[in-house]
Amino acid sequence: MKLHSPSELIKFMERPYALWMDRYATHFPENLNLKDKTDALANILQKRGLDHEFQLEEWFKEQGLTLIKIEGKNDTEKKEATILAMKQGFDVIVQARLETTNFMGYSDFLNKVPGKKPFGAIPLRSMGHEIIKTA
Repeated sequence: MKLHSPSELIKFMERPYALWMDRYATHFPENLNLKDKTDALANILQKRGLDHEFQLEEWFKEQGLTLIKIEGKNDTEKKEATILAMKQGFDVIVQARLETTNFMGYSDFLNKVPGKKPFGAIPLRSMGHEIIKTA
């Protein structure tokens, strides 16, 4: 069964055709050259977002919090690494892969809730200069 991300659900509600085209590109990668090229503004905004996330990571470290960045070759490895990091008690998990029966997604920062064991956590998404609780 295909897992759906919250982003896909929102895209479907706002622009079903855009989601259909994304899916088409996944199933027929030979047609990717037909896709619109990324523009310069999008590249600048993406770089600023990544810079902001890096600054937040450094801020968490300065606060004395333990931090781990999730890496893996595929979604399964990333999910397993996220669960292991939660069991190990890291204060902040960067790019945590979260998954339920039908939905999956990544949290920019998964912050541990003090006193909640073993998995009390708050997913956070960095947006501009603020941090937004997503749960």
